Parts: sequence; C-alpha cells; structure tokens
Amino acid sequence: MKRSKKVAYLISDLGTGGQERQLFYLISNLPAHYDAYVYPMNFNSQDKYVEPLNKLGVTVCELEGDSRFQRLRALRKAILELSPDIIHSYSFHLNFTAWLVSLFTRAKVFGGVRNQLINNRDHSGKFSFYSSLLFPRFRISNHYEYLCGASSMIRKIDKYWTKTFVVHNGIDLRDYKNFFPSDSGIPLKSGSVFRFHPAKRMDLMLQLFSELKKEGIPIQHQHAGSGDDFEKIKQEIHRLNLQDSFELIGEVRDLSEFWRDKHIMFHTADYEGCPNVVLEAMACGKPILSTNCGDVEHIVREGENGWVVPFDNQTKLVDVARKVVSDPGKLKAFGSRSRQFIEGSFSLLSYREKVIGIYEKFI
Repeated sequence: MKRSKKVAYLISDLGTGGQERQLFYLISNLPAHYDAYVYPMNFNSQDKYVEPLNKLGVTVCELEGDSRFQRLRALRKAILELSPDIIHSYSFHLNFTAWLVSLFTRAKVFGGVRNQLINNRDHSGKFSFYSSLLFPRFRISNHYEYLCGASSMIRKIDKYWTKTFVVHNGIDLRDYKNFFPSDSGIPLKSGSVFRFHPAKRMDLMLQLFSELKKEGIPIQHQHAGSGDDFEKIKQEIHRLNLQDSFELIGEVRDLSEFWRDKHIMFHTADYEGCPNVVLEAMACGKPILSTNCGDVEHIVREGENGWVVPFDNQTKLVDVARKVVSDPGKLKAFGSRSRQFIEGSFSLLSYREKVIGIYEKFI
C-alpha cells in the first residue's frame, strides 16, 4: 500500500477563472493516495469551486487575517502543522509565497506559470515579479510560450536557474458535447468566450466584424463573457452599427449549449497561456480562427482544424475570416478534427498523469 502524500495548493481564489477550473480538474482526478489541501489567499465561501471541492472531501482552508501579512503568517502556521510533501502554487504571484512558507520543511515546492512572463511583469511590482520568477526553482507552466517577449535577463534566469515543466491544460470531455449544426452555414454563426480585458482585444474583434459587415458578408456572432467594460463595449457595438449581428449575452454556465448552433470560434487575444476557451470550443467540435497568442499554435493545427494569424494584425485577420466565411462546407470537417485532437492530447487522464509524473520525480 502506497504511503499517503499530502499536497498543499496555493491559489488567489476559487472563482470562475481558468486556473481555478484546472486546479479543480486536477484535484478531482488525483490518485487515491494523494490528499489535497487548498489555500485560497482571498477566501470567499461563495466562490464557484469551494462547494465542489468540499463535496470531494477536500479541505479548503480559510486563512485568518485582514492583511496580506496576517494571511501569510496564518499560511506558514498551517503548512508547519500539515507538513505536506508538496506545495504547488497555481498563481504566478504566489510562487515566492509558496517557497517562503516551505522553508525548513520537507516539502518540495513547485511554482506556477499560467501566462506569459512579460504579462505577469507588467501587472506586478518589481519585487513581486522577480521574487516569484526566482523562487521556487521548479515550476509547472501550462504553455510553451511563457518566455514570449521576455528580456534576455529573464531568459537567462529561466535557462540557468529555474527548471520549467510544461503541462497543457486538460478538458473534462463529459462536460462538452460534440455537435455541429446541420444547417447550410448561411448566415454563418460564430462565437467567442472571454472576460473583458484589454489583452483579449475585443476592439480587434469588433473591427473584424465591422469590416465583414461593410463587405456585406452575412455572419451572426454571440459573445459570452462579462467585465467592467460591458456597457462601454455595448456602446461601441452600436457606434459601429453591429447591434443586429453582434450580441453580448453575458456569462454562460453551459458552454455546450452555447456552442450548439455555432459554426466557428473567433479568438483575438494578444496574451494567453493555454487558453481554456479554445480547448472547450474544440471539445464541442468547433473549428478555430485565432490570433497566435500563447500556445494556440500548439493547439490549433493550421489547415486541419483551424487558422492562426499574427496577433494585432487586423488586415490578415479580416483576409482569413473572409476566406473562412466563403467556404462554410469545410468547417464541419475541421470541427470534427478539433474534437479528435482534444480526445487524443488534452484529456483529464493525460493532464493528471503528466502532473503526477513531475511530482513523483521529486518525492
């Protein structure tokens, strides 16, 4: 009988984001001899994954304290009492915290990289960024392009000091139905899913549909997602006279139902890690037209299940979209391959085995 192994997971919160979903996927599929303990630095009992984790019998720990320092002290105390075999940070800016609370314990520590490092640098203070870049020395990234745009110094740190393992995100195929519309594709129905954030480039998306409308190309689009800029984006849709062809529907819980009547997914981000939304659309049998953000080029196979264009290149994006819309018959075959790629390379079993394989190398 294998000895029980304790894993402490650090994460900012347990809300609706991609890293929270991937952590839930991993924990719900851990081998029986692994015991997971989750420490959200910003605990909220109403967050999406608190109750599902509790139902799995996983301990979700609320750290006492109003300030970050107080919660850090509470976390250190909890780690000393737990004495875990592994501490794994699922948020880049908590990497240094994971290393710090592990000092003088037996725990092997893994940091997380779930976005391009340059993007983390732009949204963190210098100390926070470089401390989480340097410690811990071992980390797990969900994409190969984490060094994109990084300085030579950051690249040297990555090459000579840290060791990064890459494990792409996993998808629970039971949650996503493979379905392609039986209609002719005229007008074409497309979709997109993301929170409103400058890096997601909703402005580029709207410019694309404005150009297609000017050319008289029939296409109906729905966007699922929300954020602080909802009303601002709604006003921009009206300014571009897209209100009859571009609809904002807010957040959706059933993505299979959202994708049911869509022929294709559009994705226009500048920065990504391993984008869950692209994997989820593929799991629903959709071809993808995306900018080359994050690991999209490792997920979308040009000419097989989609098209990848340089990010921030509106002209190229419009050119490719025009060709895609003119040949709707090709989309069903591309969508079928999308589902096959997900089944072959992005299953939860594959995700779990790769992460556990990394753990087992060190404990």
